[in-house]
Amino acid sequence: MRDSGVESSSVSPRPASRVARPASLDLNLLTERWDDVVAAAREARPFLGTALGRTSPSAVNARGEVMLSLERPDEIAEQAIINGADEVARAIALYCDGVTRVRLIPASGTAGERTATSRRYTAEEVRTERIANLRRRDPTLSAAMDALDLELIE
Repeated sequence: MRDSGVESSSVSPRPASRVARPASLDLNLLTERWDDVVAAAREARPFLGTALGRTSPSAVNARGEVMLSLERPDEIAEQAIINGADEVARAIALYCDGVTRVRLIPASGTAGERTATSRRYTAEEVRTERIANLRRRDPTLSAAMDALDLELIE
């Protein structure tokens, strides 16, 4: 097999029917082409493409950063996009020149909204979540619980 000297990318190139050269990075153009970007990402990494389908471009800046917003709270999609940010940038670069970085803006919403839209939690899961929140808010409490092997009771 011949080495062409071109670095391979996991995001496949655009079909010939699409625009030959990517346009300058622009939020309106990116929004119009978002379905194509999602399809390109899905082709390379199906799970990442599915997660990306739950976002929309919300801003671009002169440094080439693209900000994406999740439509609703989704920790799994959020983590997939954060881990695959380079792949997402390559997919966007197929349609827009000048992309340097992709940043994710998490969806606004409370844990109550998250539970109402996703699934029911058991009493043990609620208790575990409450303890985890308390530990995050108060590092001293967390350290004491670990050091003294304490258990919180209600």
